[in-house]
Amino acid sequence: MAAPATKERGVYHTVNQSYDEEWAMLEASRCLGCSRPKCEEACPVGVPIREFIGHIERGDFESAAEVLAAASSLPATYGRVCPQEGHCEEECVLGTRGSAVAIGRLERFVGDWVRERAPSEPDGAGDPNP
Repeated sequence: MAAPATKERGVYHTVNQSYDEEWAMLEASRCLGCSRPKCEEACPVGVPIREFIGHIERGDFESAAEVLAAASSLPATYGRVCPQEGHCEEECVLGTRGSAVAIGRLERFVGDWVRERAPSEPDGAGDPNP
């Protein structure tokens, strides 16, 4: 049974934090790149997990973002709300011997990385009388 909301208020350690670039690459390097990835089969939206994780491992975050954008319009949101632990991460081979690759946190990292680098509106954008 879940704790009442009043007990959870102000408890921030339960919220997954995103990675920085170095930690994302380190976590991605744990992926075994399985030839028949069960994680991908378990993904309800069909994210090509090996591909986006491979890009992260190489530090090519832009390509990782492109892969995720082709599968999902909201990768940062899915990285926060999708119950990966019951889908892709549950099927990760590494999880049978310890800790699965943190696929959800990597997806969230990429979504946040894109959002942080989004171009700002140029001066006068949206102004009907420039």
